[in-house]
Amino acid sequence: MTDAPSTGRSPLQMLRAVPPRVWWIAGFAAAAAMPLVSSDLYLFRILTMIVIWSILALGQNLITGFCGQLSYGQAAFYGIGAYTSALATIHFGLPFPVTLLLAVMMAGVFGLLIGYPATRIGGDYLFLVTIGFAEICRLVFLNWDSVTNGAVGLPGIPPASLFGVTLWSNQEYFLLSLGLLAVVVLIATRIVTSDIGRCFLAVREDEIAARAVGINVSRYKLMAFGLGAAISGVAGALVAHFLSYVGPDMFTNWESTLVFAIVLVGGLGSIPGTILGAALIIGIFESARGLADYRLYIAGGLLLFIVLVKPTGLMGAVRLRKPGVPAVVDEDESKEAKSKT
Repeated sequence: MTDAPSTGRSPLQMLRAVPPRVWWIAGFAAAAAMPLVSSDLYLFRILTMIVIWSILALGQNLITGFCGQLSYGQAAFYGIGAYTSALATIHFGLPFPVTLLLAVMMAGVFGLLIGYPATRIGGDYLFLVTIGFAEICRLVFLNWDSVTNGAVGLPGIPPASLFGVTLWSNQEYFLLSLGLLAVVVLIATRIVTSDIGRCFLAVREDEIAARAVGINVSRYKLMAFGLGAAISGVAGALVAHFLSYVGPDMFTNWESTLVFAIVLVGGLGSIPGTILGAALIIGIFESARGLADYRLYIAGGLLLFIVLVKPTGLMGAVRLRKPGVPAVVDEDESKEAKSKT
């Protein structure tokens, strides 16, 4: 009598063999079921903010992680989306799906406008341009009293209404945000696995080589900024209705720093890593509000630890590099990717 032949595959290898689509469906299904097992309002506030920042960071990762453009103005697109949705609701009484679409369009248009310099400059210069753009937007939010209500902001924003149903509870906003995150993940995945995504990666790796093989580098840089900004507009619309308030102090360079930290911790060029990074960073910030004097140190220590121990981030395969220096791809991640193809 002989033993049955062994497959020779460890449990870890079997888990890795599961298609990513299955993991995504299982993850979103488990998250959507959370309101059935818990009614903690504060927990769902934290989870909703994690989802909103995940969407915002996905826009940043599309620009920086996949296309390699060193942008630091994500807070500006975030604010444009938030103010657009808030003003459209307050002054015109439009339903949330319409204001969401307007927020996405407005943020996307400004993304294309600021993306135009990206077709002419890059690296440190683009970084400075996007910092300046974010600061200009903050000053407009702060000083355009007749529209933005200045430093007071826009309080009392009506809650989001969806198909005639008004959303009031944190659980409802969590499910709405989770649904929009699923749509954004689907769109981002389709983009990065398409010919457009492959052109983004070519531009990220080596612009000169990309031009040599006939890729219109300027076009794809502009496209990355437009798409990344539009995704940030989704996060802006959500946060405006969830908090029922928008103000200029919500869209500063600090928010751009935070979203950049999320992308670095999660991993450049990684969609699931972005969500994991948001869960860690925003989870720390939201759950440690009682330690206001220390949570910055905690988050900063986490970022420093990740950068030193795993420079590619928790789930990324690309190190952030200086302009003009070829991308450094993590060898383990690269071998794993080759084994799957």
